[in-house]
Amino acid sequence: MKIFIQEMGVIQKIGVLISNVPIMQSLHEKQTLLRSIKLFSCMTELQMSDLLKIITFEHFPKYSFVYREFENSDSFYFLIKGSIKIAFENEEKREIVTGYLNNEGLFGEKCITGESYRKDFVQALSDDVEILKVNSKDFFNMFVRDVPTQMILLNILANKISTTESRIESLIGKDARSRIIAFLKQNIISTGKKIGYEVMMQNNMTQQDIANYTGTSRQTVTQVFNELKKMNIIHFNRRNLLVRDMARLI
Repeated sequence: MKIFIQEMGVIQKIGVLISNVPIMQSLHEKQTLLRSIKLFSCMTELQMSDLLKIITFEHFPKYSFVYREFENSDSFYFLIKGSIKIAFENEEKREIVTGYLNNEGLFGEKCITGESYRKDFVQALSDDVEILKVNSKDFFNMFVRDVPTQMILLNILANKISTTESRIESLIGKDARSRIIAFLKQNIISTGKKIGYEVMMQNNMTQQDIANYTGTSRQTVTQVFNELKKMNIIHFNRRNLLVRDMARLI
């Protein structure tokens, strides 16, 4: 289990799983979860049984690291629950956020394409992060002749590349305000919950995180958020962001 020690109010990771969070125990629970993940949805019962031997379910508290830069790149992951950010530090020691996942999605997939050591890090942004870890070498040894599974994986990777290309186009072609609002709309659509005519989403990223992701400054993010709040388009606090009128979020 990942064990944590508390020293002067700071939680430090020294193991592989957090001890005070219950881990899924039921075989049926595990299989049901795996079936809900596109990559594993078409597997036979025998394949599912083999898969359960090479995966682990892990939990991470807020601000802890799933992995860090320069660690061995030998596994890929699926976010099951919670929010994470994917980032790296540039030569000036500035943090650059390259990805943000909320509730589900594949990450750490560069090990599939030949990465030996991590060039980025992944950090939990919420208290309830649940991760499915898959050893890449074992996975490919098991499914080297499984064409349907390989095609699904290729499709997932292609979609991630398409998303990255769209983000690059946004960084090049849109001004700072447009990039920040596009980020808000993207996350509201993917994770927001309707409350009457309004939409609520968890506010797990700091304004600095949003700035690092959109290629802007924290001051610009603050300015845009305050402007939208003054216009009664959004309302936000440390935990949540409420969009009062999606049609006006332009």
